[in-house]
Amino acid sequence: MEQADLVGLDLQLDVAEVLYGDLDRTAGPHPFLRDKVKAGKLGMKTGEGYRKWSAKEADAVRSRLSRFLADQAKARKQSASRADERTG
Repeated sequence: MEQADLVGLDLQLDVAEVLYGDLDRTAGPHPFLRDKVKAGKLGMKTGEGYRKWSAKEADAVRSRLSRFLADQAKARKQSASRADERTG
């Protein structure tokens, strides 16, 4: 749910409308999601989605995600470098 609020419930709804029919037997997005989007509760970008977000809380989640992605990129780079050294 945090991820959905991060990217926006409007995007989650768009994905659900396009993909769910091919991935799931569900007859489209859940009405709860449609109601949230219709009410303008789109996630972190509006301050409320599945939950309410203060600017500080939303920034903390974005920072945590950025650090995680940077750490993953560094780890992949180090792994590739070690592989090059072994085959090198």
